[in-house]
Amino acid sequence: MKKPTIESDCPIGQEHWEYLKPTKVGRYSNTQMIFATHSEYVIKSALQDQDNVLVIVLNNDNGTIVPTKITAPTVLPTISNAEVNYNAFGILSTDYHIQLYGYMQTKFSLNTIKDSDNYIVNSPLYNVVIHSKPSLHPNGNTTYQTLPTYIRNAIDHPNPSAVFSEEELKTSIELLIQLCR
Repeated sequence: MKKPTIESDCPIGQEHWEYLKPTKVGRYSNTQMIFATHSEYVIKSALQDQDNVLVIVLNNDNGTIVPTKITAPTVLPTISNAEVNYNAFGILSTDYHIQLYGYMQTKFSLNTIKDSDNYIVNSPLYNVVIHSKPSLHPNGNTTYQTLPTYIRNAIDHPNPSAVFSEEELKTSIELLIQLCR
């Protein structure tokens, strides 16, 4: 059994991997190192040093390996593990959805959830067929129209009857990304 080490098994060790940066080797100073990882911590750390590190995600597209360069932050103003996981690994999360929704509110000075819902509905990116999911505020006085607001409220105010699918979460995240760019 492998003995755990702080460098490889601890998130703090994975975030501080400066010791792996290349140094001058003999007469060569342009050393290139390649890492393969599934660690969001290593990727997040690498994205913070974009002058010296290039992060590329390789995806299989029907048998063809397609490289995609990842830069950060991609949408949010700061690097978050949820955004790294989404961009690098395609992992959907309610954390990323909440971060995107909150960033949209801040970026466009949307002071209420209803303001945010109206902003989404009035966007040219909004498609009523795929982005509409009407819901009623628990007080019964406010009606919301959009899937992002429905999911935001389902996350923020858990209710067993307010459910959404993984596909709806993906659709909502994709719309929020477009709105926030």
